[in-house]
Amino acid sequence: MSETTMDRDLNLSNFRIKNVGTAVDPDDAVSKAYLETTRPSMFDTIETIVAGDPSPDGETLIKLAHPTNIYNALVFLEGAIQKPSATNPDTGHYEVREYQIISMDSYSLLQFHAPVPNGSNVLVFYNKVIS
Repeated sequence: MSETTMDRDLNLSNFRIKNVGTAVDPDDAVSKAYLETTRPSMFDTIETIVAGDPSPDGETLIKLAHPTNIYNALVFLEGAIQKPSATNPDTGHYEVREYQIISMDSYSLLQFHAPVPNGSNVLVFYNKVIS
């Protein structure tokens, strides 16, 4: 097989590159199929939720399918990442931020500290944590 080195950009416009060979060198291209089968997964669970009406005390509780904690989760509300409530390592004081996760034996509760409007999109990436 012959090899040609390009020393300038190649504009493929609306054309696709197909039948990419097996990558050998670190700068080689790979196919989408190869990438999807070899890349590591950062989170083992992704849940998308449309929020319902907040509770009478103004907090929104969402049940997650598996136990987890704030150290193993990323929470997004309408596309914006949310900050978990946690102990500040500098002061040692507990700081209430946008949410907390309450882990149970077989599930978790995601609790927002302010009302989340009905119909808001919540996206949670997390790893299951078994205690």
